[in-house]
Amino acid sequence: MTEPHRFTSIVSCLTGMTRQIVRQTPDFPQAQTHVIPLLLAVLPGIDSNDMEKTAVTYEFLNAM
Repeated sequence: MTEPHRFTSIVSCLTGMTRQIVRQTPDFPQAQTHVIPLLLAVLPGIDSNDMEKTAVTYEFLNAM
C-alpha cells in the first residue's frame, strides 16, 4: 500500500466490471471463486486517514 493513488485508480476501474468478474456463467463456472480474493485484496483500502481511498473501496464493495 505504498502507492495509494495507484490503488484508488485500479479499484475505480475494477468497480465498473466487478459484476462481470464474479458472475457465474456456463462459459466461466469458476467465477465465484474470485469473490473472496477480491474482497481480501481491497481490505487495506479502508483507511481512516485517506477518505478518497476509503470511498472508492466502499463503492467497490457496494458494487459486489
